[in-house]
Amino acid sequence: MAQTVIKPLKQHDYWIESATKLLAGSILYLDQRHKNLYYLDVKKVIEFTEKIYESEANLVEVVHSLENEHPAYHIFHELGLYSKETRDAITITLLYILEKHQREKQEEQKEYFWFQ
Repeated sequence: MAQTVIKPLKQHDYWIESATKLLAGSILYLDQRHKNLYYLDVKKVIEFTEKIYESEANLVEVVHSLENEHPAYHIFHELGLYSKETRDAITITLLYILEKHQREKQEEQKEYFWFQ
């Protein structure tokens, strides 16, 4: 699912790859929390990512709420090991991509309804 929002690049890009990993972890976490999240609710992921960006305590809370075996645990644990500046850059990159994706989807819907 994360790859449908963030298009893979031909060349290595640390920030995009890190944002993709954070998106995947966010989807896994939100799926566990909201049970059977069958579609990507971009608004929920944006709200969740903003909370992590706003406070390191929110990230710590997420890490502590997950068992070590949960697939998202290592993603958020690793994010917590980065410096604040690196963590902020990753979350800002993800927020930018998600908001851009959301705008593009809204434009597609506007075009679709305009033709009807």
